[in-house]
Amino acid sequence: MFRAFLESMSCCSVDQRSLCDALFERRKMPVSKKTPVSKDVSPPVDVVDPKIQAVIEQVRLCLPDRKMTQWQLSWCSPEIVQVYLKGRKGDVLAASKILAEALQWREQYKDILSGSRVPVWQSDFRILARAETGHPIIYLCYRHQMFPNVQAIVEHGAYVLEAAVHSMRGDARQFDIIIDCYGFNHTHLDPRPIVPLMKMIQQPYRDRLRTAIFVGAPSAFNLLYRVGSRLVNESTRRKAMFASPEEAVAHVAKTGGGEAARTLQGVLSLNREGMDCQPGEIEGRKMPSEVDDAVSLFQDARRQLGSGPADVHPHAEGSMAEAKVTVPSSRWCCRRRRSQPGETRCANNWQASGFMRLKLVWHALG
Repeated sequence: MFRAFLESMSCCSVDQRSLCDALFERRKMPVSKKTPVSKDVSPPVDVVDPKIQAVIEQVRLCLPDRKMTQWQLSWCSPEIVQVYLKGRKGDVLAASKILAEALQWREQYKDILSGSRVPVWQSDFRILARAETGHPIIYLCYRHQMFPNVQAIVEHGAYVLEAAVHSMRGDARQFDIIIDCYGFNHTHLDPRPIVPLMKMIQQPYRDRLRTAIFVGAPSAFNLLYRVGSRLVNESTRRKAMFASPEEAVAHVAKTGGGEAARTLQGVLSLNREGMDCQPGEIEGRKMPSEVDDAVSLFQDARRQLGSGPADVHPHAEGSMAEAKVTVPSSRWCCRRRRSQPGETRCANNWQASGFMRLKLVWHALG
């Protein structure tokens, strides 16, 4: 049974194809430095590097209708384009491919990333503190993680990571993430959220992660870690570290200062005083950030989008029990309950059967 479960992890493979793979057929063709700028939207006036101009133009060719919106262009600062060029060793076509994928992802979640819509909180994932160096420190405790709702988890994660980018100060260009494994149980073995979350770290927030600290990870957590680590490159994997609560506090004290370390120590202690799940805002917890006001974090993004005030009660009436979801592939479901293509069931029905399967795997790992 355990072997069959591991084989089911193959459903987490990432499709490496993209809309602009066709560009790679043109590798032998030199990129002209006189490539005309898109008439839809012109690059920022401070872009002077010909390679940056070439990347922006090639990205435009990858986008739907070969058009780049003002929202997309406003994100393509020289600094960000250079990150993608560096990630592909200066290859303009390769850099434009992954940058176009990141822009399409951002377009898909534009209402979340602009702050015009607040997600339905799925956990306590939030900006906990800011290091003395200006790096935001993001924190999550598995005790407060709800049963996985993939779309809601991605929206929650995107909102907080975007807030973290706006929360950087000084010369900081990265953030730290601390995953507190206290409360980790069989319901968290569901691998479905891993692929979109790793994709989010790998492309739209490329090179934004400074360190990922996994605190008190049980042996069963290694299963999820192995799946996730295969979806990111080696440089990202090297940023991960496993630590005890004391070691995590000591690391933050060294890299982020005493105040941030004391804040982390306090929340680690607080979360170990019970086992009840309390996602989102509660007394003493502010979402998405403990150090900044959400309105101030997203005001520039909403101005670029031309949005009004944020919708602070998005779909609040829709509970997870009412949500409709597509049944996972047959590699995840048992054959007796395999669904026909396109069949949907109520989320709570799938959770009941999935819950039991994960519980069996948990006992097998124990």
